[in-house]
Amino acid sequence: MEEICIQQPRRVSGSIMKYKIRTLQRKADKEFSRYVKLNQCDNSGYCTCCTCGRTFLWTEIDAGHYVGRACIPLRYDEMNVHPQCKYCNRFREGMKDEYALFLIKTYGEDILNELHQKKYSVGKLTHEDYQELYEMYKEKSNALQGEKEL
Repeated sequence: MEEICIQQPRRVSGSIMKYKIRTLQRKADKEFSRYVKLNQCDNSGYCTCCTCGRTFLWTEIDAGHYVGRACIPLRYDEMNVHPQCKYCNRFREGMKDEYALFLIKTYGEDILNELHQKKYSVGKLTHEDYQELYEMYKEKSNALQGEKEL
């Protein structure tokens, strides 16, 4: 009797590859968000929402993006992401006008042009890129958390 070798279609391995990169992306997102919030919080662990000015514990606030996360070149840009309360970020669509005013006040008048230019640059991250981002922001977050004793 002849042995039959059944090969799985390539799209299966492709979807597995996509799943792995999405998993790495989620891990990198989580550590980056943790870093942004820890970096911006005071030594008591409180952050100020960049759009409404209310104060929250760092674990109860989002890391809001001025230009959304779908834009890969700005997804991990520290000038594009700041602590933002869940209400402003999720239910008020990020309050883009107030966010823009915050960015101008924090970084100067050219920041919106800089972000706009970066937005249209080519950006695609590999498995290795996401892994490096994850490890780098995990290390930075752990250092900040230890430094602030949170």
